[in-house]
Amino acid sequence: MFPGMTLLFFNALIFFARFLQIAIFVRAILTWTRLTRANKIVNFIFIVTEPALAPVREMINKSPFGNREGGMPIDLSPVITFMLLQIIALVLANVAGTLVS
Repeated sequence: MFPGMTLLFFNALIFFARFLQIAIFVRAILTWTRLTRANKIVNFIFIVTEPALAPVREMINKSPFGNREGGMPIDLSPVITFMLLQIIALVLANVAGTLVS
């Protein structure tokens, strides 16, 4: 691949990670409102974020934290996924930065 194409690819991945972070943040805020999934915007946010949140939620449920009766009282999957996406974006930005120099 050309260096410009590689940099474009890394920037697209970073953009996607940032977009997903914003969507997860919006989803967390939406849980405090009375809006339901019948709302098209809320439904879109849930459709976009659920593929990223579901595996993390499943890992939490399989961990000792999720094995208690009733499971975890607070869903921490958005926080953990947000932090993982932050780490991924930083690593990708660092790799893209080394490609430029």
